[in-house]
Amino acid sequence: MGLEDARRQKTKQLELPWGNRGEAPKATRSVEALTAVYGDERSRTDRLMERVVEEGNVKAAVRRVKGNKGSPGVDGMRVEELPHYLEGNWTKLRQELVTGT
Repeated sequence: MGLEDARRQKTKQLELPWGNRGEAPKATRSVEALTAVYGDERSRTDRLMERVVEEGNVKAAVRRVKGNKGSPGVDGMRVEELPHYLEGNWTKLRQELVTGT
């Protein structure tokens, strides 16, 4: 194939058949999503959050924040203050995280 053939090939455009379709085709909901919505079983998010807030995971996260020399968040709390704050408030914080409040 010569240079002229390559140039001609690049100028061709493909047309897509749009028809009467919207932006995204309609999809049916999965049964898994419905059971979580209607409470037939605990959602996977709840179980995941329980694992996230396990003591070992929280301690590892605090170590990472300290190691990265994290900066204060929207609450203005410094990294040095975090362990003491967690000791006094962990039970309440954990419950709020697990329940999503």
